[in-house]
Amino acid sequence: MAIRQLTVRGREYLKLGTRLLQRYRQETPTGGIWDAADLNWWWRRKRSTDDLGQLFWMEGDEPIAGVLQTDWGTEWQCDPISLPSQGLDLRQEVWEQALEATSSAHGLAVSVRTDDFWALDFLAQASLVDGGGGSTTMWMAAEDCPPATTLPTGYRLTDRTETGDRPHHLIKRNEVDVELRLGQTPLYDPELDLLILNDDGEVVGYAMFWNDVVTGIGMVEPMRTEEGHERKGLAGHLLRSGFDRLVERGARRLKIGYESPVAGSVYRRAGFVEDSTVVIFRRI
Repeated sequence: MAIRQLTVRGREYLKLGTRLLQRYRQETPTGGIWDAADLNWWWRRKRSTDDLGQLFWMEGDEPIAGVLQTDWGTEWQCDPISLPSQGLDLRQEVWEQALEATSSAHGLAVSVRTDDFWALDFLAQASLVDGGGGSTTMWMAAEDCPPATTLPTGYRLTDRTETGDRPHHLIKRNEVDVELRLGQTPLYDPELDLLILNDDGEVVGYAMFWNDVVTGIGMVEPMRTEEGHERKGLAGHLLRSGFDRLVERGARRLKIGYESPVAGSVYRRAGFVEDSTVVIFRRI
């Protein structure tokens, strides 16, 4: 079947990007960097890249490659992605067009695994440099998920289906239409949008879980405990409660990524095992 290029915008980009990342995960159980849930989470706020023409390579109605561009304000993230089954020739083409398409982007950033030697060499030849930062990816089989812990007195767990009469708790660090944007994504589930309230009804912790029924992957992004409520077991309770719900919905494997040592220790205690490390290359 002939391969064609297609440029899309807005929610059509979200749809094709989600499908491409799902197909990538179906081909390689732990390869790559991103899952469909990552792209869905990035959609939570309006960005200049929403209306940008985003390029995909299509085989029939299915995407086999794409250049995902995300404007974070301070820098422009570019993720060239092609299915492993398509080989190095297409990957080379996609990465070359990705750098060409972002030649004038401010603060260009490209994430790459430290064990992806092809990509490391490509970026070095393109004069991009390791700019610091990055993250670690961890995995856990669903059957290894530990049971939920008990919350301390004075706190209770709830989810967005029960708090829909109040402003969404993510508005504080995002935008007023964050819930509308999340609702536009294929993977958002308000029953997996968890939060912990204290006796005064204040949000003291939250975590959003993503269930991808196509790949069987469950993820958490974001997770936060508010200042003054740390080290009380709230993060662990959120994590285990959310994973219980993911497993109930059929998730077979659980994935997280972290940047801070504190977050890493929480996930290790929950049973996650480190798999890969990601670094960020930037254009000088």
